[in-house]
Amino acid sequence: MNRFLPPLFTVHDIEVYMFDFFFNDPHPQIKKPKDDRISVTIKSLLSDFFRSNRVLIYICDSSDGKGMYRNKVFKNWFKSVEDRYRCNHIEIDVFDLAPIYGAVIRSNEFQQEELLERDVIQQVDRIVMEKFGLGE
Repeated sequence: MNRFLPPLFTVHDIEVYMFDFFFNDPHPQIKKPKDDRISVTIKSLLSDFFRSNRVLIYICDSSDGKGMYRNKVFKNWFKSVEDRYRCNHIEIDVFDLAPIYGAVIRSNEFQQEELLERDVIQQVDRIVMEKFGLGE
């Protein structure tokens, strides 16, 4: 996880993080079985990560054309934790590329919703585009 947003967010005591993880699949054409350990691991990481002022931007990798599928898997998985976390699903259109799917996630204890809406959710397209050097 890396901190990447400008100081504006720390002035308001909101810490926003973005994380990436990649799996180098030597045999991408072979469908893999569901692995329940992944869900358990992510739930544990979220539990350790979140404090009331932390926000996480999650992005589904679309570089292989499977971003929409990953987003569907994420949405289904998120249902199992929505009693503890809130989520705004995002879809960012990027010129001639496949859309970028993701979410802005925070704990249910997050207290600065209005600020989050104004400074993160309404600007998430720009934030993600800058992060990946896609420009507008």
